Amino acid sequence: MREELKKIKDRNRFYKYGGMELVKELILKLPDPEKHKNGYKKSFVLSKAVKIARQKMGPHRKKKHHNFLAETILRYAVGNGYLRPVEKNKNRYILTKKSRKLREQEKQKNSTSKAQNIPSESIVPAET
Repeated sequence: MREELKKIKDRNRFYKYGGMELVKELILKLPDPEKHKNGYKKSFVLSKAVKIARQKMGPHRKKKHHNFLAETILRYAVGNGYLRPVEKNKNRYILTKKSRKLREQEKQKNSTSKAQNIPSESIVPAET
């Protein structure tokens, strides 16, 4: 009974602070997977998730609430196919095709938005 209530509170807290947007933010905050051939350590991924939780919840909340939200973010990232454990009983996670696709989309979105944000004053029409 108590575990069920804890899961319900975690789920409610997760959706209160942004839901799947938190997972996407976590995936984008992780460094380049080419440098991490063996995957990311669980503690490293959780530290990134705690930073996101502090940012969303605010630093005035208790540290244990940040940690609960971080664990929930990680659980949802694994459950929805953005991260997966390398092997059983290993505390390492790797990105899946779904998360790599998300990272590619964000790179394309950022490159097109930078190209569109050229101020009109810097473009001078040619004199005829």
